[in-house]
Amino acid sequence: MISVTIHCGTYKTGSSSIQNRAYMTRDWLSEHDWLYPLTGLALNEPYIGYRHKSLIYNFNDREIWDELVQKLIIEIKESGKKNILISAEGWSRPLTWPSLSELISCLRLAGIDSIRGIVYLRNRCDYARSVYREFTRRNGNAMPFGAYVRENAHMFDLRLVASELQNIFSGQLTLFRYENCQNVTDHLFSYLGIPKPLPIPELFVNKGLNTIEIEACRLLNAIRPRTYVKKFPGITKLCQDLGIEIDVNRYGEVFLPTTLACDANWKSDLVAITGWPESDVEALSLRPTSKPINVRKLSPILQVICRMWLREFKEQKRKLAAQAKASELTENAHIHVSE
Repeated sequence: MISVTIHCGTYKTGSSSIQNRAYMTRDWLSEHDWLYPLTGLALNEPYIGYRHKSLIYNFNDREIWDELVQKLIIEIKESGKKNILISAEGWSRPLTWPSLSELISCLRLAGIDSIRGIVYLRNRCDYARSVYREFTRRNGNAMPFGAYVRENAHMFDLRLVASELQNIFSGQLTLFRYENCQNVTDHLFSYLGIPKPLPIPELFVNKGLNTIEIEACRLLNAIRPRTYVKKFPGITKLCQDLGIEIDVNRYGEVFLPTTLACDANWKSDLVAITGWPESDVEALSLRPTSKPINVRKLSPILQVICRMWLREFKEQKRKLAAQAKASELTENAHIHVSE
């Protein structure tokens, strides 16, 4: 009997490390009767993770998605492996749940009935802050922190996420507290009964940025397309070049009393859903004790620096394009003379 395990994140809980190890040790997994399918994998973003992204984001084009799922089912059955691992943290977002439900239905129609889910949850305030920074850095978000959290409130409602995913997996969902795992990748592989590969391959690490760097990214996203963010050398370097000193540790995203507020039943409901001790659920709801200065107070000066860099960057691009054009004209002239 084939057994499928679907790892659904959440974001910023070590998903990239899990995915990269799974992809880079596919032969090792195969020796232990596991398959990490190639179908649906994103192979061009190792710094984010070799994840099954296409099984989520192609869902809006059903013809392409149906063909992709059929290809996945064929790969699973032809592999001869009893255990299948699929991973995409995007399935922790409410907007993606229809694709997950449909995928499970398709697998069951293909005779694969043993399907379970695994999710790691972390403190909701840390989660919201980490996701905000990631999506600002890599996905072009231009909204300030408070507005972003309000706009994506369902994504950060861990009770909703846990409850709905339990329903989607028909109760076959296991939830772990991220902070209880010293190493999430080792934890998941151990839980699945997969021995640790030796040597462990060097993995890409999705390193985060501090709050000031993220605020600069947000401001750039608001000014120009995120293609410019990829070329941005970092606000810290630009400040150093200008002789401006900023104490990064004094600033941060600010949680208002209403930010991620939860009702009286939130904790008891989550205890029932997860089966965790009350102390672990309580830890999910703890609010930050530090009181940083709102990083948006730096926005005016950061915006000036970002605009200065953008002007210089565009001017350099213009000069390089002019030099390339001049070289091309000179080369064509030489060819014409020799003829």
